[in-house]
Amino acid sequence: MDQFEIVEVRHDEQGRLTRFKLSDGRELNFQQAIEMGKQGQIRNIDVVDRSSGQQFIRSERDQTEENNLDNLPEF
Repeated sequence: MDQFEIVEVRHDEQGRLTRFKLSDGRELNFQQAIEMGKQGQIRNIDVVDRSSGQQFIRSERDQTEENNLDNLPEF
Protein backbone atom coordinates (compact mmCIF):
# COMPACT_ATOMS: atom_id res chain seq x y z
CA MET A 1 0.00 0.00 0.00
CA ASP A 2 1.31 3.43 -0.91
CA GLN A 3 1.67 5.92 1.90
CA PHE A 4 1.69 9.65 1.43
CA GLU A 5 2.68 12.59 3.61
CA ILE A 6 0.81 15.79 4.28
CA VAL A 7 3.15 18.53 3.07
CA GLU A 8 0.92 21.65 3.20
CA VAL A 9 -2.30 22.61 4.95
CA ARG A 10 -5.05 25.21 4.86
CA HIS A 11 -6.78 26.69 7.93
CA ASP A 12 -10.19 28.35 8.16
CA GLU A 13 -10.85 31.71 9.84
CA GLN A 14 -10.99 30.03 13.27
CA GLY A 15 -7.61 28.34 12.76
CA ARG A 16 -9.03 24.86 12.16
CA LEU A 17 -7.39 22.64 9.57
CA THR A 18 -9.71 22.24 6.59
CA ARG A 19 -7.61 21.09 3.62
CA PHE A 20 -4.46 19.05 3.17
CA LYS A 21 -1.99 18.72 0.30
CA LEU A 22 -0.29 15.35 -0.05
CA SER A 23 3.23 14.56 -1.22
CA ASP A 24 1.81 13.47 -4.59
CA GLY A 25 0.15 16.88 -5.10
CA ARG A 26 -3.44 15.83 -4.33
CA GLU A 27 -5.60 18.10 -2.21
CA LEU A 28 -7.92 16.55 0.35
CA ASN A 29 -10.73 17.95 2.42
CA PHE A 30 -10.94 17.12 6.12
CA GLN A 31 -13.15 14.04 5.71
CA GLN A 32 -11.00 12.60 2.91
CA ALA A 33 -7.89 12.99 5.09
CA ILE A 34 -9.69 11.25 7.98
CA GLU A 35 -10.63 8.30 5.77
CA MET A 36 -7.14 7.94 4.26
CA GLY A 37 -5.61 8.25 7.73
CA LYS A 38 -7.84 5.51 9.11
CA GLN A 39 -6.77 3.27 6.23
CA GLY A 40 -3.09 3.92 6.96
CA GLN A 41 -2.51 5.71 3.66
CA ILE A 42 -1.03 8.86 5.23
CA ARG A 43 2.27 8.64 7.13
CA ASN A 44 2.93 10.30 10.47
CA ILE A 45 -0.65 11.15 11.45
CA ASP A 46 -3.15 9.75 13.93
CA VAL A 47 -6.93 9.87 13.61
CA VAL A 48 -8.32 10.48 17.09
CA ASP A 49 -11.87 10.11 18.40
CA ARG A 50 -13.05 12.91 20.67
CA SER A 51 -15.43 12.23 23.52
CA SER A 52 -18.06 14.11 21.47
CA GLY A 53 -17.81 11.42 18.79
CA GLN A 54 -16.09 13.68 16.27
CA GLN A 55 -12.75 12.71 14.82
CA PHE A 56 -9.68 14.84 14.25
CA ILE A 57 -6.22 14.46 12.78
CA ARG A 58 -2.98 15.11 14.60
CA SER A 59 0.67 14.53 13.89
CA GLU A 60 2.24 11.48 15.46
CA ARG A 61 4.22 12.46 18.53
CA ASP A 62 7.94 12.77 18.05
CA GLN A 63 10.81 14.95 19.23
CA THR A 64 10.18 17.89 16.87
CA GLU A 65 7.40 20.41 16.33
CA GLU A 66 8.52 21.26 12.78
CA ASN A 67 6.41 18.48 11.30
CA ASN A 68 3.27 19.23 13.33
CA LEU A 69 0.32 19.86 11.04
CA ASP A 70 -0.20 23.39 12.37
CA ASN A 71 3.42 24.22 11.52
CA LEU A 72 3.34 23.04 7.91
CA PRO A 73 3.26 25.64 5.12
CA GLU A 74 -0.10 27.01 3.97
CA PHE A 75 -1.25 26.58 0.40
